[in-house]
Amino acid sequence: MTVVAVHKNPQGIHLISDSRLTIGSSKIDVGVKVCAIDYRIFGARNPDGTQPELATGRFGFCFAGSSLTAYAVKESIAEIVYNIQTTIDKRLLSFRHLSEIVFDAYVALSTEIASYLSKNSFATIVICGKLPADNEPRAFWLKLRDDGSVDSSEVDFQQSNSTIFGSGEKFIDKDKREGLGALAHEINRICNDGSVDDVGPPIQFGRCDSQGNFKCFGQIIIDDNGVQHARAGIDLNNLNSIRSGTFNPLFEYIELSD
Repeated sequence: MTVVAVHKNPQGIHLISDSRLTIGSSKIDVGVKVCAIDYRIFGARNPDGTQPELATGRFGFCFAGSSLTAYAVKESIAEIVYNIQTTIDKRLLSFRHLSEIVFDAYVALSTEIASYLSKNSFATIVICGKLPADNEPRAFWLKLRDDGSVDSSEVDFQQSNSTIFGSGEKFIDKDKREGLGALAHEINRICNDGSVDDVGPPIQFGRCDSQGNFKCFGQIIIDDNGVQHARAGIDLNNLNSIRSGTFNPLFEYIELSD
């Protein structure tokens, strides 16, 4: 169970999620539900053997539902999209084309997993990015229904700045969905509300900027235990290699203070 929000404003497209995983009857808040996937797309090989690089970058990936299926899709496509060739002219190459590869893999893997486990192995996948033919970043979603039918579409921001997926959606105040700050605070609130069983902290945040570059952020949490620099289930302040000064992660954070 989870909640995933897709929000658009002048800075780009933003993905927000919780960190809760449901494993059998147990729940644990360590799931990485917002992440970046690197891609490199090449054109046809030239007579001299060279191969033009048409597009390279990172797109955003998030999910609501089965972590088993989502992680299988992510790991399966990561190497594929990092070294892939197309016959499409660069001027016509859009993010919709890349979404088709991701969603084809999702349907194949979800159907296979569900045949061995249960219909609860389905997830809603959301991706966002920008390729040469796109004027601005775009987001697409896909989900399988229990009867095996497929729903997929581009996220429509015409009626609302935000679209929300997952079982936690019903807990989000309708008046706090249009502004990015209000929406992030609202998701943070329900993540920390013990009465909402479907979601758990910390929140995860990522942004695809106007150039199509996707970046993940951690969350700064200040409570009675001190300051945490959280990325899903990891508090970077508690890693020995970081506390010793051996490494200093150049990771950016958001802070959602009351």
